[in-house]
Amino acid sequence: MKYLIDTQILIWFQLNDKQLKPSVRTILTDTNNKIFVSDITLYEIAIKQKINKLQKLYANLNDIILVANEDKFQFIPISHTHFLANDNVPLLSDHKDWASPTLLTD
Repeated sequence: MKYLIDTQILIWFQLNDKQLKPSVRTILTDTNNKIFVSDITLYEIAIKQKINKLQKLYANLNDIILVANEDKFQFIPISHTHFLANDNVPLLSDHKDWASPTLLTD
């Protein structure tokens, strides 16, 4: 299966944080799954680190990328087309972000 993870999932996974649900950890560590991370996640981490919102995450972006690559996560470059397609993504009424890995289809 293919999954797209958001910024918080990547952070929790790299910190081995207890807030990451065991079912999500299982998805991320299953070598049969392909885990994708948008490059926008790196931008979000950089912003949060700059404004001191990620006090537990001491790693710099280079180390975050290296560890993600070691974990066999694949980064997805972001393009103008991706930003334009965002208008077609519905927001859920109870939150405005994904709370778990998003299953990708071909």
